Amino acid sequence: MSVASVWLVHDLVARRFGRAAGFAGGLALAATPIIFAMSRHNNPDALPVLCSTAALWFLVRALEDGRTR
Repeated sequence: MSVASVWLVHDLVARRFGRAAGFAGGLALAATPIIFAMSRHNNPDALPVLCSTAALWFLVRALEDGRTR
């Protein structure tokens, strides 16, 4: 789940600001100590992080395409 969250952050940032910024955004999420600690154990806190990141990703994609219904 944490890997998917990092990928979503990378894709979200890279769409708006370029690949280098996307890499930096994904790295910032992956290097955050709490994400690192959650990923090491079978902790259910990674699921809300993934769902929140996916919701933001879907929102930005809908706003870019004009499909806000």
